[in-house]
Amino acid sequence: MKKKLLYGAISSFFILSNTYAFAEDESIKINGNILLRSEFDARDFNNNTSSLFFTSMRTSLSAEKEFFDKVKFFVQIRDSRIMGQEKDTLSNSANIDLHQGYIEFKNIFFDGFSAKIGRFENNFGTQRFIGAVDWHYIARSFDGARLSYSNKDLLNLKIDAFSFMHNTNTPYIGNANPKIYKDTNPLNYDLHGLWANFEFNEHAKLDLFTIYQRDSRQTNPNISDLNLLTLGLNYKGNYGNFSSLVECAYQSGNTKNLSTNAYLLSAQGFYNIFDFKFGIGADILSGNNPNSKNTFNVFTVPFGTNHLFYGFMDYFINIPANTMNLGLNDYYFTSLWKPTFLPVNFGLNTHYFTSNQLSNDNKINFGQEIDFTINYPFTMNNFKNSITFGTSVFNPGELMRKDEMFGNNVNSPGVWSYLMLVSNF
Repeated sequence: MKKKLLYGAISSFFILSNTYAFAEDESIKINGNILLRSEFDARDFNNNTSSLFFTSMRTSLSAEKEFFDKVKFFVQIRDSRIMGQEKDTLSNSANIDLHQGYIEFKNIFFDGFSAKIGRFENNFGTQRFIGAVDWHYIARSFDGARLSYSNKDLLNLKIDAFSFMHNTNTPYIGNANPKIYKDTNPLNYDLHGLWANFEFNEHAKLDLFTIYQRDSRQTNPNISDLNLLTLGLNYKGNYGNFSSLVECAYQSGNTKNLSTNAYLLSAQGFYNIFDFKFGIGADILSGNNPNSKNTFNVFTVPFGTNHLFYGFMDYFINIPANTMNLGLNDYYFTSLWKPTFLPVNFGLNTHYFTSNQLSNDNKINFGQEIDFTINYPFTMNNFKNSITFGTSVFNPGELMRKDEMFGNNVNSPGVWSYLMLVSNF
């Protein structure tokens, strides 16, 4: 039934688009994307268990139509799967989904003001706080609305106000009757915020933002699970061969019945010379003192694209759970080589991970990670493609050997490799 409705919506979209023959641009833009990634996974630090091998596949098809340069309709359907998951060549997993479907109004009311409503991806700033996680074989999209205002004459200003519904148990009510309202207790997880970009000149760019998360579900009676306000900024500087990025944020509110005061600090510096780019940096995410009973001072990033920041092996994409609420300190070196005489790029990153707070047994070391990647982008006719190979090694520290993590029986480095093909038309 879900498939029939989805196919019906797409068919209606094409029919509706073609009926407006008087529009300035009658064309419909069709785009497609396929991502195939095979992974070798031995990240559990245990030689006694079998290494895993699997292939994920993401297939997307989108259609876009604009009317009078004022209104845009966009629909994207997506199939995301682990190859072989049906267990039978004659079975159907029925996992096609509406990944994006929205209407966007441009320059309404006054120039520079637009509105987007529906289901769509969102990437703000560096994606550290809100991102679409394009690496993932499903990727993230939000249901809600986003209002935008831009003014190139005023510091190239852009302001986004957004309101997203992350999770709700409120049903669709077709027939109003007393029993429905008596039995329905709306419990929602909402995400709201403002994001402003300023470009002072070609050397200095600043983002200011505020994000409010509210989860009205109640693990403890009469106390919402989450009321969290995040205030932050990021600053990008460019000084010839040198560049820098500084990000910081502060969180305040309550997590269940505990008050929250948490912070994130990040500083990165880069240097370009010939075909090379080198960088050093540190990310500090506050954690909770294990002896603290009344506060929850762990900085949480549930909607960020964490794969971009805390190592490619993804030990720390679910913070704070992946850090045992101790927070995370990540000290790293990055390098990228784009040789002019070769059509490939080489990347090498190293990370040294510690907790932000000492554990109960005074441990602090999570471990060290090395990531190596080779990327080959190429174009065939109208198809833009890339092939990427990556391999990573993680040397576990004492915190990874705790029972809350991988256990004290771990006896070898974690190893992970992948080969990925991405094709777009």
